[in-house]
Amino acid sequence: MPILVTGAKTLRVRVRKKDERLIEIEKLPLVSIIVPVKNEAQVIRRLLEASLGLNYPPEKTEVVIVDGASVDGTLGICEEYVGKHPGQLRLLHQSVSNGKPCALNYGLKHAKGEIVGVFDADNIPEPDVLMRAVGHFQSSSTAAVQGRSRSINADQKMLTKFVSYEEAIAFETYLQGRGALNLFVPLTGSCYFIRRSVLQKIGGWDEQSLSEDTEISVRLALEGHKIEYAADIVCWQESSASPVTLPVGMGSGRLRPSLL
Repeated sequence: MPILVTGAKTLRVRVRKKDERLIEIEKLPLVSIIVPVKNEAQVIRRLLEASLGLNYPPEKTEVVIVDGASVDGTLGICEEYVGKHPGQLRLLHQSVSNGKPCALNYGLKHAKGEIVGVFDADNIPEPDVLMRAVGHFQSSSTAAVQGRSRSINADQKMLTKFVSYEEAIAFETYLQGRGALNLFVPLTGSCYFIRRSVLQKIGGWDEQSLSEDTEISVRLALEGHKIEYAADIVCWQESSASPVTLPVGMGSGRLRPSLL
């Protein structure tokens, strides 16, 4: 309860006071966005369009798409976009899919950015996500930053409305409160950024983990690295429109406050 109360108070303060973090263009770092995809033909176009529309210098941005043996046309769509924007988009193809953490590590090997961001294929980042993200890394003590995800289909049906409320509470009060109290802030699987030097030091993502976001968050914390929650970094994503039953011990990759 103290975490939720603190988060709510912090939210009110943030609404009243806009936080501006300005950096000179020539001092902006190169940012690599890794997007693992597999059979995402229905949603990948809008992510690629949003990535091309980010208000960050194109010469300091690269989107590394890692295709995990898609069979639904995803690869063809990505090839189409890369062909039109070879300087901003890069495509890596895996003949065999070994899961998201494997795809992330494969992308990391080819990433050049000082800051590495992770987005899922159904995400639609706001145009200012990179500019705001690098602002949070001005503090040398910050190793990773978790942004805020919002539901793009909350009004689709009752279930998506409920899930969107759950996610809003998780991000806007729970994570906000943990950050304000200097408590452990976990990464939620998408819309987050990590210093590449830190990622390389800890060995990247654990390819044997069923919840690579939580696992790497714990390792970062154990190594003394700070994860910051940043509500001003916003991306939109689809809330689940159908009930999902998972085996005991398996997570969906989405944040669930009760598990933290």
